[in-house]
Amino acid sequence: VLTLLVLPANADLATLDEIVRAHAPLAPVGCVVTKIDEAASLGPVLSATLRAGLPIAHLCDGQRVPEDLHPAAPRKLWLVRRAVKLRERTGRSADDDYMADHFGGAQAHA
Repeated sequence: VLTLLVLPANADLATLDEIVRAHAPLAPVGCVVTKIDEAASLGPVLSATLRAGLPIAHLCDGQRVPEDLHPAAPRKLWLVRRAVKLRERTGRSADDDYMADHFGGAQAHA
């Protein structure tokens, strides 16, 4: 049995970090990112997964489970495009300081 941590994409970074910290004793091997359809930004959830070293196993982008629950591997490009589209809606650009603050300590997912 493998333990996956469920992380809501519509949560702020502090909340996500607390969820990861509180569940660390369970030694999750990855995570399921939910509520993608409700998120104004994917930056916090992506940052939290990268900092925790949790590969994203599944994505959920709707209320109909299992229809809206998808394996993450074939949807990586979709996830990046969605993150960029949400970022563009805010009208802010990702400058060097933003990237360093949000991804500077992150390790790549395998």
